[in-house]
Amino acid sequence: MSTGSIAFPSSAARNLKALGTAVLLFASFCAHAQEDTLQTKTFNQKDITAFDPVKEKVVSGANRIAENPDELAVRTYIITRDEIIRNGYISLNDVLRTLPGFRISEPSNAYIGESFLMRGLTGNMYTKILINGISITPSAAPGFPLGSNLPIRQAERIEIILGPASTIYGSDAMAGVINIVIPEVERPVEALAGVSAGTKGRNEFNLFLGGKAGNAKNVLQYQLFGSSVSVPDRNLNLNDDLVRVDTNAINQNGSASNYIGLRDKSLPLVSPLPHESRVIGSSLKFKDFRLMALQMYRKDHSAIGSHPEVVAYNDPNSYIADQINSYQLQYDKSFKRLWIHTNINANNYRVDNTSSYIGITHPLANGKNYFYAWSRDVFVEQLVGYRLKHLSFLAGINMNKRRGIGYQSYLARPYDANDPEQVNLKQLPDGTTVWVVNNSTDTTNQIAPGSAYNRYTYQDYSGFLQAVYKTERLNINMGVRFDRVDTLFTKESKQYLQTSPRVGVFYKINNMLRIRGMYAQAFRMLGGFYTFNNYRYESIPNTNEPPSYKRISRADLKPELMQNLEGGIVFTPMRELKLEFHYFAHQLTNSITLSEETPDNITNPMDKPYIGYAAKNSSTSELQGFELFVHYENKFFTTNLAGQYNIGKEKIDGIDSVDFYRSVPKYQLHAAVLSNIKAFRISLYANYFSDFSGALIKRDNQIFTQATDGYLSVDGIVGNQVSKRLYAYIRVKNVFNGDAKGISTPFITGKPLNYIPQEKRAISLGMTFSLN
Repeated sequence: MSTGSIAFPSSAARNLKALGTAVLLFASFCAHAQEDTLQTKTFNQKDITAFDPVKEKVVSGANRIAENPDELAVRTYIITRDEIIRNGYISLNDVLRTLPGFRISEPSNAYIGESFLMRGLTGNMYTKILINGISITPSAAPGFPLGSNLPIRQAERIEIILGPASTIYGSDAMAGVINIVIPEVERPVEALAGVSAGTKGRNEFNLFLGGKAGNAKNVLQYQLFGSSVSVPDRNLNLNDDLVRVDTNAINQNGSASNYIGLRDKSLPLVSPLPHESRVIGSSLKFKDFRLMALQMYRKDHSAIGSHPEVVAYNDPNSYIADQINSYQLQYDKSFKRLWIHTNINANNYRVDNTSSYIGITHPLANGKNYFYAWSRDVFVEQLVGYRLKHLSFLAGINMNKRRGIGYQSYLARPYDANDPEQVNLKQLPDGTTVWVVNNSTDTTNQIAPGSAYNRYTYQDYSGFLQAVYKTERLNINMGVRFDRVDTLFTKESKQYLQTSPRVGVFYKINNMLRIRGMYAQAFRMLGGFYTFNNYRYESIPNTNEPPSYKRISRADLKPELMQNLEGGIVFTPMRELKLEFHYFAHQLTNSITLSEETPDNITNPMDKPYIGYAAKNSSTSELQGFELFVHYENKFFTTNLAGQYNIGKEKIDGIDSVDFYRSVPKYQLHAAVLSNIKAFRISLYANYFSDFSGALIKRDNQIFTQATDGYLSVDGIVGNQVSKRLYAYIRVKNVFNGDAKGISTPFITGKPLNYIPQEKRAISLGMTFSLN
């Protein structure tokens, strides 16, 4: 299979599974043959940390050094490999739906696939998603295109750090950080494989193979892994009231016969809504060097997240497919007190140029429209750490070069950069020449025939310094970062300087009582998707085109800025019981909002506003969260209970404030009961969310949103350790087949859905085989 191809035919999937089975059998045979001949060696950072924790009790993503998560100023969750296998996790949302404080959406929107809320913010966009400490989000995408395309099943652990982390990670780490840690090889031969089958034809497959070759100090560690998920139909709960269409509006476009039902003319035709995603990876480690390559692919129906009155649900060939190829080179060297770490990363992103949608009453373009985007981002980082008895320092500098094409949307045919008739030079009335891409000239397309060719190249530089003072009872963390960014969003200057400070304190009063607190600032630089998906009403000189046409123009967007304050108390009255109270408050300024402003007349179209994205100083979003957690554990079962009360308000571009925070319910309740008997495991997870309002849209001088009732979601997993190496399980999502409601996101669709419909009850039967 070529890494340059988006397509992943079913025959290739079958070949991969067959190859995996063969290699697995071979690995089982080799395990005994090589056990006595290879000299094993475990590589770790024992010499550069203040302690040597077990893997289940370590977090490296919070401050970029190995630490005990129970002694940090920030709240964290550590998901171990045992939990991943026990619950049959294969996607990031599988993990997050079992944790308190999160709300997930499967699916959310075609552009980003699935999504989740973390501290009230859409995680794909406001959370730094890392693999082995390196970001994998491409610059041309609106956020990470999420599906089952992350190496969740192969992870040694997943670190979830809540709260802003721009001080050490830069842009996008406003809600927090999720770090997926791929393990190093510890045995001469390692193997882990799993397969599951479920309702509506859902199939899942995963494989991890690893080993060592060599002896003494010259040991080569190697890994090969992959996961594949195929869902012929997401089986969404499309209730009639949610998707009912206005037949008069559809008839005006001459589309009624194609898009509405045969019996009930107010209901749309809906084809199966498939989903595909996969990840394939390999890794080599020799001495202090580690090289990793990943290919992540995701494909969803392009109507997902849109109202069926706006985008057609009946076409099985309408989809968005994108692929990220990530290449990582890491170097890690430790001395007595000094250690150095180097990261070099290249991310290549591409949207399949046959990605398309069929518009019915779309605000910009009806009929079949294609779109395309790509980016090539290179990241180089050098870290240096120095440790004394109680004090340690970490300094880092990095460079990030972003190149790409922002989304080229609403095209008459698939994008082809080599077609001279599609991309060419055009002279403007002032005599300057610009590159343009030719769009549709169909009368149903409001986009001007020639729109800006959104190619960009930018270089960012940053540096940070962090100091950690740690004793047996006290842990103080202080840091500051400076980012000089070549922006996509300001016309006055191409450079932007952002400062991101952070200070955190943890104090252990005694064995029963601990307190912690943190203040931090964070930022998010809006990438090419938001910058170039803006359409202004403009006159087009020297043409016969009506002035109602829109043209793509670069938006004057500002960075989103956040200030965050939080603190908590942890009380452990007995070994089995832990109580925790936590509070956080953040203020987000320049918060991005979808703006749809249509002029009353077009006598002077140059003065008219646009359909697109706005992020202005006068737009603010404020959220406070009060969280209570109860954890009880004995040798038979574990119980986790959590409740969260949210207070939020938003002010959009000078308009009066609204007393809610987009997509965030006022009340959230979480309950989990887990059996601790390894031979037979039962896990039950329940989440209740009260009513909430969806994504905000600014229309002229009003805020438009949709209020939605709350819902209850219950999931269950029953597993059995069939043998020492074989574990089998049954997983049921949405046990009671409730009307779960997903997360709205601010993309241009015209008439928004009241909420994003979610899957009905889904049952999967699976098994995991571990050679070790």
